[in-house]
Amino acid sequence: MTDRFRLTGDIDSLTLRRDTANDLRAVTQAEVSYTANRLDDSETFQVTAYAGYDFARTENRQFIPFVGFEREQTRQSGPDDDGTSRVSAGFVYGAEFESYDSLFVTPLYVVDRIHDSRIASLRASWTPGFLYRIDALPMGNARPMGPLVARMDLQLRAQAGRVIDAGDSTELADTDDYFRIGPAFALELWPTSGNAFLSRLSADAAYRRFFRVSGPADVEWWGAGINYSVQSNDHVTIRYSYEHGEDEETLEKSKQWKLVLGVRF
Repeated sequence: MTDRFRLTGDIDSLTLRRDTANDLRAVTQAEVSYTANRLDDSETFQVTAYAGYDFARTENRQFIPFVGFEREQTRQSGPDDDGTSRVSAGFVYGAEFESYDSLFVTPLYVVDRIHDSRIASLRASWTPGFLYRIDALPMGNARPMGPLVARMDLQLRAQAGRVIDAGDSTELADTDDYFRIGPAFALELWPTSGNAFLSRLSADAAYRRFFRVSGPADVEWWGAGINYSVQSNDHVTIRYSYEHGEDEETLEKSKQWKLVLGVRF
């Protein structure tokens, strides 16, 4: 039962393999953080988590209903920052083929509790199998590259959605339907050293750019981070990261450094 349960920091990671600790490195962590800033007498609490369960009974298929929760709030001596509060629900259906291609379809419903907005969307992601058959590229599987081990993943994604209720969101105010398409790229690196400390370190970077076919604007997001695994199986990590960009559904912007406790299953 436990190998079917999923706990991650984003929807894309719900479908990734978890057969080994190296596979788990590619999974984005669910995050919990608390920051106390004594310069402006503020406190910031943040949590991001997506939980799902894979009901599929065959190895090359996945069916994962999930729920997601994102919350960020800053308390300070003056008026509190409303921050972020989003709840989402949906499912991922995925199929992997002998050609190494894979296709994932995700219906999704998102509620922004701060701006009282609601969005329904459909994502379709394709992994180009021909790239994963090139042995020289670390696509999907880890490859040694000098003192490091590298792994890359690439998807082409199409997104279609409808803003059911924009609420008081300025980003969604003039949006009804939208359609975007573009790439999503991820890279993980970790040392080959057998040193007890170095072997628990890893670094990652990700970039997404979805071009507007219809709707208000392109959506771009990128981030990078350094991780230290508290456990040898890589389920619990301490992470320091930076991210900059827009949320794919609500278009809410983020630009922040984070020191967090990460958990992934």
